[in-house]
Amino acid sequence: MKKTIFYVGLFMALLVGTTPVFAQTTTSGIQAMSTNSYPSNQTVDFEGNANRMVACDNVLPNYLNNTAPGAAVASQIFPDFGNSTLQSADDFVVPLGGDAIICEVDIAGAFFGGGTTLDDPSISIRMTIYNDAPGVPGATVIFTEDFPGSVAGPANPSFTLSPTGVPALTAGTTYWLSIQPIMNFGLFGQWGWVQTTDGNGNQFQFQDPDALISGSCPTWNNPATCGIAATSDLAMDIRFNAASGGNPPEIFCPADIVENNDPGVCGGQVNFLGVALDDEDGNISGDIVATPFESGDVFPVGTTTVTLSVTDSDGNTATCTFDVTILDNEAPTITCPADITQTNDAGVCGANVTVPLPTIMDNCPVVTSPPSPVVDGPITDMIFVAGDLADTPYTLTAPAMAAGDINVNVTYSGDFGFVTEVFDLEGPDGTIVYSNPGGQQGDCSLNFGGSFIVSAATWNNWITTFGPDLNFELQADPDVDLFCATNNFQLSYQELSANLTNDYNGTNDASDFYPVGTTTVTWTYTDAAGLSASCTMDVTVTDDEAPVIACEGAPTATTATASATPGLTIDATSPVVSSTISVTDEFDITDLNVDLDIPHAWVGDLIVELTGPDGTSVVIVDQPGVPASAFGCAGADILATMDDEATDPVEDECDAGVPTINGSFIPNNPLAAFDGLSTVGDWTLTVTDTFPAGDDGVLAAWGITYEYLAPAGPPFDVVLDANGMATVNVIDLLSSVTDNCGTVTATTPSTGGSMANTLTTTFAGGNGIRSMMFDINALNDATIDSFEVNLDDGAVLDIEVYAKLGTHVGFEGDPSAWTLIGNAPGVVSAGDGLPTSLNLALNYPVLAGETHAFYIASPNKAATLGFNYTTGTAVGDVFAADPNMEILEGSAVIYPFGAIFAPRVFNGTVEYTTGGGSSDVSMFEVGCDDVGISTYDITVTDAAGNTSMCTATINVIDDTAPILVCQDFTLELGADGTAMLDPFDMIDMAASFEACGFDTAAVNIDDFTCADIGTPIEVTVFVADPSLNSAACTAFVTVVDLLGPEVTCPGDMTVDPGANNQLYEVPDYFGDGLATAVDNCTDPLTIFAQDPAPGSLIPDGVYTVTLSSTDEYGNVGSCTFELTVESILGVNDNNLDAGITMYPNPAQGQVTIANSSNILLEKATMYDVNGKLVNTTNLSDMQGEITIDISNLASGVYIVQIEGEDASVVKRLIKE
Repeated sequence: MKKTIFYVGLFMALLVGTTPVFAQTTTSGIQAMSTNSYPSNQTVDFEGNANRMVACDNVLPNYLNNTAPGAAVASQIFPDFGNSTLQSADDFVVPLGGDAIICEVDIAGAFFGGGTTLDDPSISIRMTIYNDAPGVPGATVIFTEDFPGSVAGPANPSFTLSPTGVPALTAGTTYWLSIQPIMNFGLFGQWGWVQTTDGNGNQFQFQDPDALISGSCPTWNNPATCGIAATSDLAMDIRFNAASGGNPPEIFCPADIVENNDPGVCGGQVNFLGVALDDEDGNISGDIVATPFESGDVFPVGTTTVTLSVTDSDGNTATCTFDVTILDNEAPTITCPADITQTNDAGVCGANVTVPLPTIMDNCPVVTSPPSPVVDGPITDMIFVAGDLADTPYTLTAPAMAAGDINVNVTYSGDFGFVTEVFDLEGPDGTIVYSNPGGQQGDCSLNFGGSFIVSAATWNNWITTFGPDLNFELQADPDVDLFCATNNFQLSYQELSANLTNDYNGTNDASDFYPVGTTTVTWTYTDAAGLSASCTMDVTVTDDEAPVIACEGAPTATTATASATPGLTIDATSPVVSSTISVTDEFDITDLNVDLDIPHAWVGDLIVELTGPDGTSVVIVDQPGVPASAFGCAGADILATMDDEATDPVEDECDAGVPTINGSFIPNNPLAAFDGLSTVGDWTLTVTDTFPAGDDGVLAAWGITYEYLAPAGPPFDVVLDANGMATVNVIDLLSSVTDNCGTVTATTPSTGGSMANTLTTTFAGGNGIRSMMFDINALNDATIDSFEVNLDDGAVLDIEVYAKLGTHVGFEGDPSAWTLIGNAPGVVSAGDGLPTSLNLALNYPVLAGETHAFYIASPNKAATLGFNYTTGTAVGDVFAADPNMEILEGSAVIYPFGAIFAPRVFNGTVEYTTGGGSSDVSMFEVGCDDVGISTYDITVTDAAGNTSMCTATINVIDDTAPILVCQDFTLELGADGTAMLDPFDMIDMAASFEACGFDTAAVNIDDFTCADIGTPIEVTVFVADPSLNSAACTAFVTVVDLLGPEVTCPGDMTVDPGANNQLYEVPDYFGDGLATAVDNCTDPLTIFAQDPAPGSLIPDGVYTVTLSSTDEYGNVGSCTFELTVESILGVNDNNLDAGITMYPNPAQGQVTIANSSNILLEKATMYDVNGKLVNTTNLSDMQGEITIDISNLASGVYIVQIEGEDASVVKRLIKE
């Protein structure tokens, strides 16, 4: 039914003379009233609702405001501003004739501020009835109900409401009506209630309690007071039914209910009971209707307002509400993807890694944050066969894995007006994912549809299994016929929002750039209830890219070519042809390729052989296609390169085109046979046609391309210091080095002898008694020799040393894991805090990268006589380290392998040796022995252990001149009166210095004679080291003659002094010409000497005669010979000799001469050995014997001549 009421009036948007203060847009964009007017007819046409919940009987009159509709005033609740509100209300009076119930309300509205529709599932319209205060809405809410926005229809700001459960209103009483859409401003803009000028009742009221547009109307007030230009009324048509007799029933709701979710369900089953009592009908609790859920239903997580309503037999209805809150206390579960290992991206120290999403399971839909966009699939026409719906495929492209559950929306149109006409959709895995029976709307509707949820795990499994193009299929249904104009459907999907994050980049997608190494990624999912679950995964990026290096002075690979164009005919006359290329460059070949240009009608006949200068021959083409076929390849022409590094063998090549062999091919036999040979000389290519009668050809051209190592570039110069040494950092031997991760080390092999080392922890003590157990990490190969320990004063212990491979942790009480490697009995403490050596020779090897445990223990320690150690921080912490090893904190363990006290620090020293073999060093020293050119193999290693190698050339230079200090020198002439000066005699070696040694030395004057004796002569000395660095200085040479004359003595002789045994007179040997003397510088010699002197009288005996001569420089030369004086005795002489005795001999103070012969003695004459007379004694009066006093004679040998009548005898006397 439609009714139209006409009023006379003019449209007015604003009151005359009133400034529209709040008609302006605020910073939020919200307005108090609209500048848009209602359509320009003079009254509002209200259309009734034929499907109202309560039928209107049209008995009671309406309450109507519809004259001169104008501007609209805001009345709305804004969810996107915290449910802030702008509210407008107008009064109405219940018509007389008894209490009444509202059956319908028609409202005229307008959109502004971007508003376009109320017809959206997220929009609802709230109707509220208040008591009268008076003149303004009161505090009592008589009735309220929310209606779906769809009551307005698409793009319609006006609507009809059919409330249910409105209580009976008192006739003639004033009430207030408020209408507010609950509508998101950011998405749907603003709605306003159209104003009219009917002048019914009170002025309509406005309030802005949240100060959205002004702070002047926090409570109900006249719009003009709020600064809003307004008319008197708001456009509405309220219809009433007369209330039935009797009082309405009373209904009682239960208290609000709060429960946890049922396990595994995103909700919980709730039972409740309401009570309804009526004056006439009694207990009508059984008639209570609950919306939106009944008792025993599963309520969703969150708060649901339940409305209980009951209607008595008179048609009076009562309602009440209560809240059911379901708490989600079930935490989600999250499973991380498997750990990822990926190599680095080329040239960078890391990699872009695609990280799959974790698998999340939760009782409520799994969603990700921020909200994902809606992805629309294609609109697809349904397939019909013979007029009936057939299977219709549909492809939905899913570009990525999902972290949250997927909401898939289905819209379709066609013949689905009856319940038997079902829309069944099959998913990619063949299961029905959506089924919707018809009958909800009429046939050929354009907006059938619904939605379904796909869990993230299922969605991702679909993508993994079927790829990103997910194929659905609408199932055939013979009840769906082809008679509608539009028959199509569309799928769209959206990833639901929640909080999935990772700690690497803080987003819900951990795909990112990861550095080399292992990065632990923690995923955390928090569901809508705030419950979280986490998991971790490792993303490992390995660095597999070796450094790119070039060494200083390294040889470089270089290529050169040599070619010939012989144009030799190959036919029956010349079936074998040869061509020679002479190469003058001399290099060692590292790789060789051969270029061939041989037009020939049948290449399967050809054999091509290359011969090098040294006679090495290689057949590089051998009848292609033979023996696979008898006649080989029938194709024509060869235009190809034979290359060992090619992909395809020439033997298998036989293209249909010409040339039939065209490109780069592997020869029949490897050209590597020429590697290492010299290029210089004649290279000969021989082509043989094995079937010359049939086909001809030409050796048109050929050539060789050889690769060789070019001579080294400039070497790296290393200059020795003044001490002849220099330290070379191996990294400096690289002319260039790049690595994707930047950090590299450069080493070169070095050999050396073993080196003794020590590593000390501490001797601080502070704790003690028990035996120590600790670990050592070997950084380089080493041999453990012995230990020093810290013992208490006075301790004398038998000490045992145990060892094992690996850590001691976990093996402290397991003797079977340990090996006794040394015993040190009776170790005497050197004192508290002092090192006490165990003096062991353990020879225990530890290899680089290994961990070894040691247990230094004693069976006879005592309470105050044991080991000292220090309380540590944590077992396994590094306490002491050097380049070769680390000593870790350990434990004190009661002997043997008993209770543990930890952490403890071993007090002592590890004595070990390293070296003895080859090792890689990053620095090395060069010295004088290395001067000149030498090469070193360099290995560059990056942080990941990738290596590259090259050979560096260095030139060790000694450019330091010698430090030369000269010294004066006295040069002695030789026997020939000359001398050669040795330059080194002029060098003060203590003051001079040359680290690499003096290689040569010279002087400007080196030949001297007797003529140079006297004044010192200045001489310049020159020296040079092995590198020809030179220095010079001057000093004086003093030439001297230090050689005595060369005296020549006569030979040894024996003489007889003559008759009567007289003394022998020594002759003048020089004067008599029996002796001669010559000198190197003095001629003639004038100074001579003789001992015994000429003329000396000497008795019988053997004498050494010394003859000497002195030159002009005082040098004395001499010679000696033996002179034997021997008298020839007569008879008397013999008698006397036999009768004379002399005693004692040797004698001291006196000597006695006894004569037993009958010869009378005359005298005794005594001479020293030089013939000097020292004593004469008269013997003529002696009687048998005589004693002679010799006390005044010096000790020595004396000759005593005893003479008698006609006889004499000589005796020797030794005076002590």
